[in-house]
Amino acid sequence: HFEGVSAHTHVVQMDLTTIPQRYEAVPLANTRFTGRAFSQFAEIQGGGLWRTNFRLLRKAPPSTPVSISQTLSSEGGKVWTTLTVTHGGRVDLDSLKAVYVAPQGWKVLEDTATVDGKPQKPSSGITGLSWDLDPKQREHVIRFALEGGGKSGDKQAIAYARFASPGTPNGRTGMAINALSDVVKEERLARHLDMHLNFDTRKADLKPEAIARLDRLVEELKQLEISRIELIGHTDSRRIRPDHRKEFRNNQELSEARAKSVADYLQAKLNLAPEQVKAVGMGASQPIASNRTKAGRAKNRRTELKVYASKVRRILNTSIKSAAAKAKGKAEDTWDKPKKPAVAPIAAQPAPADVKAW
Repeated sequence: HFEGVSAHTHVVQMDLTTIPQRYEAVPLANTRFTGRAFSQFAEIQGGGLWRTNFRLLRKAPPSTPVSISQTLSSEGGKVWTTLTVTHGGRVDLDSLKAVYVAPQGWKVLEDTATVDGKPQKPSSGITGLSWDLDPKQREHVIRFALEGGGKSGDKQAIAYARFASPGTPNGRTGMAINALSDVVKEERLARHLDMHLNFDTRKADLKPEAIARLDRLVEELKQLEISRIELIGHTDSRRIRPDHRKEFRNNQELSEARAKSVADYLQAKLNLAPEQVKAVGMGASQPIASNRTKAGRAKNRRTELKVYASKVRRILNTSIKSAAAKAKGKAEDTWDKPKKPAVAPIAAQPAPADVKAW
């Protein structure tokens, strides 16, 4: 009941200040709206009851787009990746992170990684590599180089962004996926290595200088694919006297022992299968110097080492099949804002005894 309202056309409006922010007025059919959903005409007549209807709908909370783009390029013999992460800024983000999964067999050269031009290495996790970004900044550019490897085939580079906002606590964009193709060829280069190791008279033990030479050879052989190693032991022409035959009965046994000592050393150092190492003795049948001199006999007391191996060189040819990709997501706000804790009133403090009230 309103006093003093005359009978003619009036405008009835909702008080927008009393409507919660999460709602908005929408028009109704068969009503006389004034062009605005919160205002309409009403024909008021005395002695009657008039009702004006309005409709409120819940609004979607504010939102802002979040996107990530990925581009691949070939520069200086390397494949470079550029990730650009952006958001609209209409919603405050609590966190923002870029995540990257390298193509199969490839790895990120972390020392080349930069964020907005400044060096920043990624963190490693079960989902891939990630960079924590400043959520208040609306655009970030991440750049890094890749090192190829693995097998031939088509491969994917995947990038996406993770974020958190009041209405999207576990937000994520779609996946920006680029494709590249690897073709790996192998070239085998045959290697044949020969070495002579000398021994003391009637001895099959490796001398310190022989061990040093073998250790250097082992380091070189670790870079090769070994097919087989042959060891051929030799002696000088002097027969073993009866009083020295306790260890070796003749030169044949001595030559075999010399070959075996080298074979056992290399097999252990290179972790070779028994069938990859062959050791034989030739006795004094194959001299390389005269046995009439002391120096010649020293040269003949030897083990010949022959290595049959190959060096495998991998040639990787990479072609970029798709160089640019982009994916989007949406970060939302919420109408259900956490209430701020009420501030307790400051309790009145009694005046000091020496202060008089006026």
